[in-house]
Amino acid sequence: MRAREVLAVATAVAVLVLAGCSQRKQPAETGGGAAKAQTTCPVMEGAPIDKSIYADYQGKRVYFCCPACPPAFRKDPEKYVKKIEDQGVVLEKAPVAQAWTCPMHPEVMQDKPGKCPICSMALVPAGNAGDAKAGSGRHEEGMHHDM
Repeated sequence: MRAREVLAVATAVAVLVLAGCSQRKQPAETGGGAAKAQTTCPVMEGAPIDKSIYADYQGKRVYFCCPACPPAFRKDPEKYVKKIEDQGVVLEKAPVAQAWTCPMHPEVMQDKPGKCPICSMALVPAGNAGDAKAGSGRHEEGMHHDM
């Protein structure tokens, strides 16, 4: 008799645990918080995206189905980003462009490594986080020279 009671309690616990797990999954499956990648165009709703057509907005990359969609997006980007995110889509982070500058002439900015056109010193990654073109700002070994 004792074994039946233990078995009944164990079965009841298992049923409750499984019921709780399935209830937690339901919101995610219906878009209530599951992170999913963007697969459709926010302008031409339902149209599949072409990853070669995109716009970066506030650090997020938004993809479109055709070249006609980015101009429409730029007219009201908040509307389209909200529409996408309300569907549970997590937009990709837009890559940060790397900028290079001269340690002696910070006004010199280029989009690739090279030499300063003023003093021929090697350019280093720009470190000003407030600049939209700035790089990571990390210290590169051998780039800092103390006198």
